[in-house]
Amino acid sequence: MSDKLTKEIEAFGLLQKLLQQADEVRRCFISAGLPLPGPLRRLLGSEEKPSKSEQVIPKKYTIHIPTNRPEAAKDDWIAVKLDKLTAQDLVLAFLRDSTGSLAPKALLQKADKVKPGIQSGTVYNIGPRLISRNILDRNNDGEWVLLDPTIAPLIENEYAWGPPNIFSQQALAANRRERILQTLTESPDGLTTMQIARSLQKEGVSFSKELAMCDMNVLHDKGVVKRSGKHKKWSIIDDKIKE
Repeated sequence: MSDKLTKEIEAFGLLQKLLQQADEVRRCFISAGLPLPGPLRRLLGSEEKPSKSEQVIPKKYTIHIPTNRPEAAKDDWIAVKLDKLTAQDLVLAFLRDSTGSLAPKALLQKADKVKPGIQSGTVYNIGPRLISRNILDRNNDGEWVLLDPTIAPLIENEYAWGPPNIFSQQALAANRRERILQTLTESPDGLTTMQIARSLQKEGVSFSKELAMCDMNVLHDKGVVKRSGKHKKWSIIDDKIKE
């Protein structure tokens, strides 16, 4: 593969990641009732707020926090449901689970079972990008080889486990929001944003009030939490949560 093609693949992969993060920022601004900044609107290619059809609220939201930890899990490890992972997180996890090597087509098939309809290019672009960063290699059979299993999540049933630093920002956000919902289910009187931030900090989560507000706005947009009362406490919308 030519150096130019490799750089093009890497560029498009980074662009996809940037757009995913931009969409997350857009949701936070809209949930907070704030106008989208000009640079963000231009990046997303739109001057309008999303239509109602783009803001689908699920009837039920299940909290995913596993109780059984893998034997290899250390104290600081977190768990993220497989369907909440990015394509890159999944590829690394599948490679670790398969003792280190798999063909790109096999990885696509595995990813499609977790994220039905995932684009082939999304998976195929990962290999060249991570090979250029010496995270993967390619063997004589054309399979991708994971060079260091410790930087990949460990699959246990329907979850990926590992230290926070090996996960993408999207996966970390999913884990934080599951913890927030679990904390709120244990606090029937509700919690302020600051109380939520402090609660997760006590659990060892790197978490600021600003990040907590962003997460709460996303959960509010999903229709699973509400904010009310004199102290503006957040609480669970009971009929939107199932254990």
